[in-house]
Amino acid sequence: MTTLLPQKLVALTGSIGGGKSAVAELLREHGAAIIDADRIAREVLSPGTPPYNETVALFGPGIVTSEGKIDRRAVASRIFKDPLLKSQLEAILHPRINAEFLSQLTALRAAKEVPIIVYVVPLLFETGRDLSMFDEVIVVATVPDIALERAARRDGMSREDIERRYRSQLPIEDKVARATIVIDNNGSQEDLIRRVSKLWEQLHDAAPRKKV
Repeated sequence: MTTLLPQKLVALTGSIGGGKSAVAELLREHGAAIIDADRIAREVLSPGTPPYNETVALFGPGIVTSEGKIDRRAVASRIFKDPLLKSQLEAILHPRINAEFLSQLTALRAAKEVPIIVYVVPLLFETGRDLSMFDEVIVVATVPDIALERAARRDGMSREDIERRYRSQLPIEDKVARATIVIDNNGSQEDLIRRVSKLWEQLHDAAPRKKV
């Protein structure tokens, strides 16, 4: 059996509706530690924090729900129609998300309790992140029609809004071209479980392969 590579850091990305979260959860079940950029973003925007206040100032009080939280769906609907607004929001969020990612990564590395750390980050390529810190870059690949259908069903958004969000990201074929490992997620849940099990074995190998 191949010896585990200590503290391997893996980036996991893909398109909207592609199945990143499903793959991450399966990897968690196998024993990986997961750092989730979307979860960090929600925490960063907790009521009363500086980025929360800056975001409300940018969009106006209409994006605040009756519970005092930011309506992420309303924000998404606006930024994907307005590139300048999107870049302004990213300037607020991305430095804070990255700082929290590095904080969590440092803690996991210090604890030395897990051999594989997975950073789930939708905009890995779009933000221009230096990929050299990752041992592997995994892209969950799903054809556009399936991804759009899954995203619309999950988020309850209109097809138009989902397509606009999808087009704002790097095309999936470009992401696949930059991956070290590709997970095909066009099939059933059983197919995905099998592929992630194979991926888990692959992550213990020193030499990457291209497709699972």
